[in-house]
Formats: sequence, C-alpha cells, structure tokens
Amino acid sequence: MPRILALALLLALALPNAGCRQTITRPNDVTVVGQVLSTTGDPAPHALVTAEGAVTVGADENGRYTLHVRDAGATITVRAAQAMTPGPRVGDYSGRTTVTRTGPRLRADIVLDFFTPI
Repeated sequence: MPRILALALLLALALPNAGCRQTITRPNDVTVVGQVLSTTGDPAPHALVTAEGAVTVGADENGRYTLHVRDAGATITVRAAQAMTPGPRVGDYSGRTTVTRTGPRLRADIVLDFFTPI
C-alpha cells in the first residue's frame, strides 16, 4: 500500500508539468513578417497590421511587424493603416497585400497607397 501511495504522489507531481514543455501548433498556422512602407518607400512607424485569424499588432518604429495567423487559408490578405498627424493632408493611409501560403513563415511588405481624408 505505501508503494502505491508513493507512486500516486509521484505521478500527481509529474503530470501537471508534462505539458508545459510542449507547444501545440496547428498545421495551418502561419507567421507573417514584413514591413509597412509609405508610397515613397519610407518606413511607416507604428502602423496597425492585421489579417483574418490574427490579432492586430503595431509595427515598430521602422515599420516592421510580426503577425501570427491561425488556421490560414491558401492566401492571406494582410492589411495595414496609419493615421497621419495634421499637415497638408490630414487623414488615414492604408494598404493591403495578398500572399500565397507556401509554408509556416511568409514575408509580406505593405505599401500604404490608399488615402482617406478626414
């Protein structure tokens, strides 16, 4: 009996930690990396980037982003937007690109080529 209790205690201590070292990835999950650019080719800092199946992320000061897309289809449309500060043109700039899924990691650069005045 003490042997069974010792084994049960050992299993109880080991099992909760068994899954902590595993990362479960779905076969259709994709990581998309890229850069958001203006029409002049300059980085678009802090633009917001999103795709269906992904949480919206902010690009860094160089316009670079990493987006994790769950259950991606054959093509992924990545969208970005950036609000402009007051100046000669006040409004939002946005852009999108569609890439074909070829593996678990893709590159998609986005040009903010559409202007919506406020």
